[in-house]
Amino acid sequence: MQGSILIYGGNTDLRHSKITEILQINNLTESSTDVLILQNEEDKKSIGIAQSRELLAFATTKPFENKHKIGIIKHAYKLTTQAQNALLKTLEDRPDYLTIILETRAENELLETVISRCKRIEIVYTSKDALENNEDLNKLLSMTIGERLSYSVDFCKKDREEIIETFNNWLLEARNIKRYDVVENLLKVVGDLEKTNLNLKLAVEWLMLNLN
Repeated sequence: MQGSILIYGGNTDLRHSKITEILQINNLTESSTDVLILQNEEDKKSIGIAQSRELLAFATTKPFENKHKIGIIKHAYKLTTQAQNALLKTLEDRPDYLTIILETRAENELLETVISRCKRIEIVYTSKDALENNEDLNKLLSMTIGERLSYSVDFCKKDREEIIETFNNWLLEARNIKRYDVVENLLKVVGDLEKTNLNLKLAVEWLMLNLN
């Protein structure tokens, strides 16, 4: 599969599995010399134009070990408007040896000018995925407050993005089981984590205390 590709929907694990599948089709891995992976730096909330320029520079050199090169932007919804605009020409008129993959949660999180230049692959969140996450949420809801706070100790060791993704999965399931009180609390926490510098541990503990 070649070209400029937008992978969206599902959850992070499912989207990254699709990226791995595309890499394998091209006999590449994430550690290959002919693969560039970009995402927001640990101390930054966004992916800026400097990182977009890394991809533009990567696009100008031919593959070193393989017939193809793949540039991947994970969490592409974090690209600034300036960074997205810098990619437009390369997305539309890339070298034949180059595939660009943008991974994001929802299609409409990127500029229309970016979306229109990409082949779109929607990852469908299946009933099996829903069942697995529903089991996690039901288990959590059945715990006492003390048990939930103990659970939060290991849970907080996860990456911030992974925790937000888990909360978004729980949101889907809370809606499915019509626990709208849980939906409201999850929406509050996810919004605060994405838009502010709210301490992750405090956010998780607040949620655990308010899952009644």
